[in-house]
Amino acid sequence: MEELLDGVQQELGSTVPIKTKVALDTFRKRLDETLVARRRKRFEQELEAFLQSKRALRAAAKRYLRKKIPPAIEAAVAVMKQALAVLAKYKTKRPRGLSD
Repeated sequence: MEELLDGVQQELGSTVPIKTKVALDTFRKRLDETLVARRRKRFEQELEAFLQSKRALRAAAKRYLRKKIPPAIEAAVAVMKQALAVLAKYKTKRPRGLSD
C-alpha cells in the first residue's frame, strides 16, 4: 500500500494540491498502525474511494498501475512455466499402480 501511495504521489508530480498531499500523508500514517483484517479491508476501501474521487488521482493511479502490470504478468508466466515443469516431472516419476 505504501508503494501505491508513493507511486500515485510521484505520478501526480509537484502540482499536487496541498489538500491532496495532506490526505495522502494521512493514509500513509494510517499504514503504520497495526490493522486487523476487518480494519485493513476498510482502510483499503477508503483509499480506493479516495483515489477514485478526483480525475487527477484516478489518472495518476492508472499511470502507476500500468507500469506495474507488465512485470507482474511476466513474473506470473515464469511461475506458471516452473509449475508446469514440476507437474511434468511428477507425472513421469509417479509410482505405478496409482490411477488419475
